Amino acid sequence: KQALFLMKMAPISPQFFFIAWLFVASTFGPQVLMAGSGGVGTGEQLGEIKISDLYLEPGYTSEDPQGKHGFSLGRSYLGVTWTQDRIVSGRFLVGSRKLLVVPARYGAEDLTFGLVEAYAQADAGQGAARFGLIPIYFGYEGGMDESESAFDYSLLYKQRLMNRRDYGVGYRINHESFDSSFAVHNGEGADDADKRLWFTGRVALRGPGQSQIGLSGSTGRHNDRSTSREEKIRTGN
Repeated sequence: KQALFLMKMAPISPQFFFIAWLFVASTFGPQVLMAGSGGVGTGEQLGEIKISDLYLEPGYTSEDPQGKHGFSLGRSYLGVTWTQDRIVSGRFLVGSRKLLVVPARYGAEDLTFGLVEAYAQADAGQGAARFGLIPIYFGYEGGMDESESAFDYSLLYKQRLMNRRDYGVGYRINHESFDSSFAVHNGEGADDADKRLWFTGRVALRGPGQSQIGLSGSTGRHNDRSTSREEKIRTGN
């Protein structure tokens, strides 16, 4: 009865269980990732999980006495990687869902805490395929972790014109100075309400330091299931 009372008072979301599992797995190592009906240590090892990124950029908002104020996560996140072998791996990031940067046409910004990246990756030698909640490569900033940039988002993302992360499938070739990527994604950063696909790609050459020269393009359509009207959009950079 006491347990039932606690569940009613403090319901726990599935994301909480997922994040707790990531913490336990990354803390205690591969020994928790064993499968099989034999005794301890006789099963098949399913891979290694470890904490790979911890980026802290909290913020404090202070307005008039009737306005909002308090601390926020800002662009902070925790990253965990899973490695099966040299080919199969995965990455998970948890933080404020504003890091998804869902385009403004889909409504208000989501400031809740949750997954912002969660994808499996298959390395094909000449490139890598990703499936799930993936980074979207567009322009110079696209696909770049927040910890890699010394500055805040550009206007492209501050005004929420493009996705930084979204559900979809992507393929990237990153060899020496050549960097090319292509993704098919739903554009909404959440459930695919309008059943429309977006296509985003980038081709770039890296120069000295962190300089790049390249071309980016994105095209897609949304309808009144997710926004106020149906519209086709093409964007280049």
